[in-house]
Amino acid sequence: MSDSDSQRMLSLGAALGFLPVAAMQRARLRLGAAFTPLPVGASEGEVGELSAPSERLLVLGDASALGAGCDEVEAALAPRLAFGVALRRRTRIHWTARGGAGWTAARLDADLQRRGVPAADAALLVIGVNDALAMTPLT
Repeated sequence: MSDSDSQRMLSLGAALGFLPVAAMQRARLRLGAAFTPLPVGASEGEVGELSAPSERLLVLGDASALGAGCDEVEAALAPRLAFGVALRRRTRIHWTARGGAGWTAARLDADLQRRGVPAADAALLVIGVNDALAMTPLT
């Protein structure tokens, strides 16, 4: 048996040994993610100085992109990130959040294909947990 064959066997053994842990984590994640409400409020807004130059921030993804678990939309990722950037850069930030509960990468891609990608100077992509839960293949 060559060294590379031995390494493959060890890697496979380690992966198989991790399966019970991964299954438990998946079950806990499913339970926790199932009950995270979305905040009521706009999915876009502006923060920063009115007279400052304006930039556009786009946050795309699953429910976390829309602020799942936040009581108010102002506490969600997109407006908080926009506020921090506006403060640091002394600019005005128009932010947009797009996504949805349970969205996978394929669902986000389909939405972007259908509705187009909003114009942005910077974007943040937060997606993957639903793909992991659905055990989406890497194709």
